[in-house]
Amino acid sequence: RIPVPARRMDTSTSFLISYGLPDGHAQSEMTAYGYLAVSLKKRWMWIVAALLVLAVAFSRVYLGVHFFTDILGGWFTSVLILLAFTQLEPRVTRWIAPKSIGVQIGALVAVCLMLIAVLIGVRSIVGGVIDPATWPVQGGPIDPRNANQLISDLGLFFGASLGLMLMQRTRGFEVKGPWGQRAARLALGAIGVLVIRFGLGA
Repeated sequence: RIPVPARRMDTSTSFLISYGLPDGHAQSEMTAYGYLAVSLKKRWMWIVAALLVLAVAFSRVYLGVHFFTDILGGWFTSVLILLAFTQLEPRVTRWIAPKSIGVQIGALVAVCLMLIAVLIGVRSIVGGVIDPATWPVQGGPIDPRNANQLISDLGLFFGASLGLMLMQRTRGFEVKGPWGQRAARLALGAIGVLVIRFGLGA
């Protein structure tokens, strides 16, 4: 990951707190819309996806927050993610689904540990990179080497995956029922989200 364009410091209308390569916006947009296009298998969706991906890429360069090489890096990473989801995920699901809950949780823990190892490796690679001297005086929270967000995302991945495993072994998620029951579910879910949101922020 390399620093974002220098002109971002004085002329950009956006503010970033991380390195520029790869561009996370280009990566996430191509991953999301690319997966929709692959799933729907409709020509119009491919066209819409391509236009949106190109529009986001253009906006990142136009705003001065990324080089074009950052865009290419984001697209390359997105292709790897799409290949993993479309080619590897079905095979992994067929293999892990019949296993016991203990094996599934063990595999999930192993994946999380592997991702942590990758994080440690990346941090060691960028350890020798010298950040721009102007960053500390920009007045913003520029701390690209802070791993808190990545660890939080990893925790979210672990919790969501574990919840999916447990849900598949029970009755699953039922959306049918009387409207009063649906409203109660919605209220309970909203309360849970608020508790987590403000509880973690305390």
